[in-house]
Amino acid sequence: MKPLIQLQSMSICIGRRAGMQQVEAGAGAGAEAEACAEAEAVLADINLSINSGEAIACLGKNGSGKTTLLKLMAGLLEPTAGKILFKGDQAVSDSDLLGDRISWISSGIDKYFIGATVQEDLEFGLLQNGLAASEVSRKVNQVLEQYQLEDFRYLQPLALDAATKRRLAFASAIITGPDLLLIDELLSGMDEAESAYFGRKIKELTSAGCTVVRVTQQISEIMDYQRAIVLAGKTIVADGKPADVFCDPSRVAEWGLHIPVALTISSELCREELLRQPTFTADALVRAIGGECGSGSVSAPGNAQTGRARAVARGNAHANVVIRPGTAVLLTGRNAATLAESAGNLDAIVSFEGFAGMQKRPVVAFLPGNPEELFIESTVWKEVTFGLQMTGGAAKGAAGGAVAWPAEALQLCGLDPVRYSGRDPRTLSLGEQRRVAMAAVLALSPECICLERPLEGLDAEGWESLVKIIEMLKARGTAVLIISADVDYIWKYCDAIYLLDSGQLLGSAGGSDPDRIAALLVSAQFGAAFEVAPDVACDLPEELRLWQCLRQMGIIGEGVGSANGVGKMGMRGHFLQTMLNALIVFLRSGQNHRKAGEGSSDCGKAGIES
Repeated sequence: MKPLIQLQSMSICIGRRAGMQQVEAGAGAGAEAEACAEAEAVLADINLSINSGEAIACLGKNGSGKTTLLKLMAGLLEPTAGKILFKGDQAVSDSDLLGDRISWISSGIDKYFIGATVQEDLEFGLLQNGLAASEVSRKVNQVLEQYQLEDFRYLQPLALDAATKRRLAFASAIITGPDLLLIDELLSGMDEAESAYFGRKIKELTSAGCTVVRVTQQISEIMDYQRAIVLAGKTIVADGKPADVFCDPSRVAEWGLHIPVALTISSELCREELLRQPTFTADALVRAIGGECGSGSVSAPGNAQTGRARAVARGNAHANVVIRPGTAVLLTGRNAATLAESAGNLDAIVSFEGFAGMQKRPVVAFLPGNPEELFIESTVWKEVTFGLQMTGGAAKGAAGGAVAWPAEALQLCGLDPVRYSGRDPRTLSLGEQRRVAMAAVLALSPECICLERPLEGLDAEGWESLVKIIEMLKARGTAVLIISADVDYIWKYCDAIYLLDSGQLLGSAGGSDPDRIAALLVSAQFGAAFEVAPDVACDLPEELRLWQCLRQMGIIGEGVGSANGVGKMGMRGHFLQTMLNALIVFLRSGQNHRKAGEGSSDCGKAGIES
């Protein structure tokens, strides 16, 4: 059977079109070769075959070419060299497949909505394909029900909250029954419930024969996909089953990807011959520990802890989020729409303390969750220096030597000023665009920075850069407010965490007590939009999920997580090592008892039910 789509020796370079224009203008026979030699290759010699009904994840660090690869498959870009064939013989770039046999959705979905209402947006693709009015109505009604959009039928797409927009974008993409669905970062930054919801929808599509290719940064989310493709060094460096591709943490780090917490710990346990094979999620690691102890009853903490955690959180309710100079504060919660509203109305929930000036309120620089939609300049350098010019900062800072600060801001965000300054920010990957937007905010040197969903679209290097930026800002006396439903990784570097639910602050936790933080986060509730029970524990970052499991199993003692135990040491990089050390002691003790002929009874503590 012929592949659904096939890339044959495909390459694409930035700048080739300019070279062609030089040749067409009569610049000489060698002009095209010279222009191509000077152009920057984004992808080179890509060979890839994709079959019908496959779920494929495409991973790689920011700027590795993931978005470019999907645009090439969609026919939105034309390769410099090689071919892209659809069903064996039809060239993607020479056909009108997009919108019919191929669908494309990406982050920044606002610009893709076409209809004035949700219904009209769903109707558009079907009408373009020439379906009869009765068939259009039938399909639209079916999809409205399947994607829980009936209540929004006559609303404007731009008036919807982020989660509903994602459902609409997804529904609009699949309503035409495409053979190939390309998803570029649309599903990043979701909570566990929404991620599971779209996971089910993707399985339904692939079971029906549709192929799904999804760009993501998160390995743990795609372990049940048939294939994972990794881009690095302008080409495909890995292609296979996710468990095979990502089994080596050192290789994952080399590719610039996020290493799952469970993979880091389980790989070390395998090296110590205490575990048989690596795992990729906290729940799988806990089950594996139970297997080593001869117990199948180990499970992750579940709803039984929810009531206690909620009581702990609600018992310390706050009227306002308190922000002081040189601190980092995280505002989180289950409801993304409520968080977005809070980001736009800080004065209603935030109290600023310890700032100088008559008003005692700092100048706040706000970086929204969709900064890539706000670019107004033609180059990265102009974008980064725009705010300085508007505020007179560039002129004021020139005499004092601050003129180099925009370049320093780019470097802090992981962008080489020489390589990126002259590029159009709109042509960059999502992660690179987020870094440009961050650099533009940093260049202003504000007293307080508010970051909305700062982790979305960033690779491992981007996350590390963000942490370094936060630590640098705190050292300079700048306050940082982070507003995000996704607290993974970043929670360890905040001085305080506040929980927002239904527009009200439920409580807070200090950044040096993982038990308190876990209790606070567990007190949030899922919304009912994703086919889950209304009273289910909030999904925790993988580190905290595993921490709670080990506490419940008795592997980590009661005093370890207090401010006098792990404390700030744990929050600054030793948290994983603490859990790893505890597991090594626990499992090795069990091994020694078994060797001594005492059975596995000492591992019985790991059989506690949650």
